Amino acid sequence: MPTTVHPAQTSSATRFPHVTVLALTDVPHMSDRDGTTIAPYSACITYMSDAVAPDRVWHGQFSGYRVLPSGVVDMETACIVLHSATDRDLIPDGLLARIDYVCI
Repeated sequence: MPTTVHPAQTSSATRFPHVTVLALTDVPHMSDRDGTTIAPYSACITYMSDAVAPDRVWHGQFSGYRVLPSGVVDMETACIVLHSATDRDLIPDGLLARIDYVCI
């Protein structure tokens, strides 16, 4: 179940960040553009809320166990950072739909 944290909003702010932490299970291995591959177990998604803009821009930090080139999952943890503007093609469809739903 996602946990959403809403920071205090000042009366003059029209945009403010939201942070959602997702526990990930049964998500395929993910890679960033630098070639780091992980078996993800959690994601921290930061996104902006704007009443005017229909699309949400998000930044995700995905934590997981490093996957070796041989495909073996190592017990060493690793993190990859992906962005909605440039990395949507790197995220499995089911997880992308979940992120988009949370950022509505």
